[in-house]
Amino acid sequence: MSHNYDDFRRVTCTTKIKEVKDGWYRFEDTVFWGEKGGMPADHGMINGLPIIGLKWDGDELLHQVDGLLQDPIEMAVDWPLRLLNTAVQTGLHCMDGYYEPFGQNIIAFSVNPENQWYETDGPAMDLEAIQAYISRVIAEDHPVRFNYMNGADWPDPAYHRYSDLRLVEIEGVNTQPCGTLHVNSTGEIGSFVILGEEKTSRGTKVFFTCGPVTEARLKEYHRIMEEVGHTLSAKGEEMIATAAHLQTLNRSMKKEIEGLKKELTALKAETLKNRPEMIIEVPAGDVNELRSIGSVIMNSVCGTKILYCAKDSETLFALISGENKARALLDGLKQHFTVTGGGSPKMAAAKADTDKDTFLSTLNQLLEEL
Repeated sequence: MSHNYDDFRRVTCTTKIKEVKDGWYRFEDTVFWGEKGGMPADHGMINGLPIIGLKWDGDELLHQVDGLLQDPIEMAVDWPLRLLNTAVQTGLHCMDGYYEPFGQNIIAFSVNPENQWYETDGPAMDLEAIQAYISRVIAEDHPVRFNYMNGADWPDPAYHRYSDLRLVEIEGVNTQPCGTLHVNSTGEIGSFVILGEEKTSRGTKVFFTCGPVTEARLKEYHRIMEEVGHTLSAKGEEMIATAAHLQTLNRSMKKEIEGLKKELTALKAETLKNRPEMIIEVPAGDVNELRSIGSVIMNSVCGTKILYCAKDSETLFALISGENKARALLDGLKQHFTVTGGGSPKMAAAKADTDKDTFLSTLNQLLEEL
């Protein structure tokens, strides 16, 4: 394979066009990396034009830009993004070195700057011990080296098909096949901070922040904490107590509101029950409110009472029947409109996909037939 990616700091070069096909350029040399092996693609410019696409054709990288190119070709990779993407790759190799002696493997990961995590195939481990390990590895600044060998000589049969297999060796930490970019030593990772964990169906997901991302996330967390503190009129540890107090008040208010809703429903039900009309239009609400009112009065209604409210091209309704005809009426309405809802012979609540006048006309026809 190409040794182009053994020096992650190589971010500029001068080269020539090798081939152009369907808007994609192949060059004699390149400093760009296309998404592969869990590492996102580089961003950057070619002859001052922004890269809009990178894709692999075997081991060769094809490039697409916003415009036309001609020789000579001047390439420049976005350095901050290159460092960000590279640091996390080496950091994850270091974590492989931590889990290997425990018989665990990293089976998935995300290098998205806003959501960095890795998932292992084993139970949760001591996060403080993990943090101490990775902090020590970064502080000790272990060299990262690249060696090449025939894949047939590597123990894992999955790599036997490669004639030129690249090994990434982090001295004293981890060695494994990998084609992606890596920093030159672990000190260049900068930071690797464990944030927390959660259990998954396959093992454990560990959340972290790595490299240049850490500074940006720290600033964002600080901004959020300041806004929360301002909103709560509290600082530092006071925010926790204040938030807990607000949560308690919120639960209490929810219970109080639910109680008031029940009282209001009971009052509405009592008023509607005593009205002489069979079909009553009620103020706009929702199906759940009509169902609640119907449930309150269904055992005290001898004949039939129908509550409805019109909303745009929909009609919400509750059918209450002391003669156990509510379900039959509902089924009848379903023969004419799209009706969503259900119920029992005594009470049914639903929504009809029709306007008020059509609903009432059809309802009255059904009542005559019953």
